[in-house]
This record gives sequence, structure tokens and C-alpha cells, in this order.
Amino acid sequence: MKKTRKKFRRRIAESLLVGITVTLLISELLAAFLLPSSWVGFSEDLPKMSQAPTYLHDIAPALTSAQMSFPANPATSEPLLHGLNVGMDVINYSYGAGFFDPNFAPWDPSVSDSPSFVSLTRFRFGWPFRALYWDDLSTGTSVAIPAVWDYHLKMYERAGIDRGIGVSYISPGRRLPIAPIWTGLFFNILFWSVAWYVPFMLRRIAIRFRAKRRVRLGLCADCGYTIDEFSMCPECGVEAGVEA
Repeated sequence: MKKTRKKFRRRIAESLLVGITVTLLISELLAAFLLPSSWVGFSEDLPKMSQAPTYLHDIAPALTSAQMSFPANPATSEPLLHGLNVGMDVINYSYGAGFFDPNFAPWDPSVSDSPSFVSLTRFRFGWPFRALYWDDLSTGTSVAIPAVWDYHLKMYERAGIDRGIGVSYISPGRRLPIAPIWTGLFFNILFWSVAWYVPFMLRRIAIRFRAKRRVRLGLCADCGYTIDEFSMCPECGVEAGVEA
């Protein structure tokens, strides 16, 4: 019994380790190989704007909209794979008057100390649920202007790990996500852990079922040798009537 419990605990720990590894690996691979530039369409506005990032609340204009991006054909803007779980989504948060607002004007630091518009684009990755993300931040104004660059640095400092990690082999403007989405992370780890563990459990159930059937037929539970007249299997040494 002790040996069985120890084996069970080891299998659970192994499954959790596999779940964590697969969850992180899938998220990072999706971030490395999916092309955000192909996500040019937009769905309806998201109703839960209260879930928007808060780290810019005191240095950016008020949040005005949140929209979910989906893959679209760049030539026709027709949706592609809409409704399918491709392991990535993009949420665009707009603070202040956006690019398509008639009142939008590029920020002129000589006129105002703060921008009239800030865009926060959150790239979320993971399958089947989103587990990690990174944020892209912009004011719609050239960072070649020192005051604009200083403001961007302030935003980057606020974002911290939300900006992810820049890696040289990823094209400019793309990063590896390291900021967690805790709910998605939990359920992804659970999903992949169970996916790894269940086949072992099914195999164990099948072996026990086969052993019971062999015992009923007067066969060795382990190797299937006929042992009606023996107290122990002459083939493998297992005691008669004992399940494998």
C-alpha cells in the first residue's frame, strides 16, 4: 500500500510538472511564431472595460474604449478563423481621443506636458486558455522627440514585466510574454496535467480488469499462464488468485 501511494504521488507530481512545462512552452511558441501584423480586424467593443490595465491610470487620459482583434485578410479585411481558438488574441485599450476620433491630433510636447491619446495593446497567448501576455504602448507620436521618449520610458517603467522580454530573433516590436494571466495559467496547467495523467490511469484500469478476468478463468493474473492445479504460476512465480 505504501508503495502504491508513493507511486501515485510521484505520478501526480510528474503530471503537474508536465502541465507547467507544456503550458509555458505553448505560450512562448505561440508568441514567437504567430504574426500579430495579420490581426487587422476588430470585433465589437468589450463590455468589461473595468478589467483594463490600471498602471497608466494617473499618467494617461481616461480609458475610452476596449476592442478585441481577430485575424483578417489584409487585402479584404474579411475575418479569418473567426470564432476558432488559435491560441492568441489581441485587446486594444484606448485612452483619450484615438486615431479614428475626429478630435485626434498628434501630441505636441511644446503645447502639453501629457499626450491626448495613449494606446495599450495587450497580446495574450496560451491554449486552450490565455495564460501569458505582453503589452505594447504608444502615444501615436514619434519617440525621436526627447519629451515623448521620456514619457514612453515612464510608461515602460510602470508596465514592468507586462512588457515581456525582447528577444533578438523576434522581429522588432515583438516580445516574449512573461506576465501571467492567473486564471488561464491555472486551468491550462490543470488541462495538460490531466491530459498527461489520464492515459496512465486508463492503462492501469485496463490492466486490473484483465487481471481479474484471468483470475476468474484460472489463469495467472500477470502472464495468463494456466495455473488451475498450481498454487503459484510456474511461468512467472506470481501466487495463484492474486491480481497483478
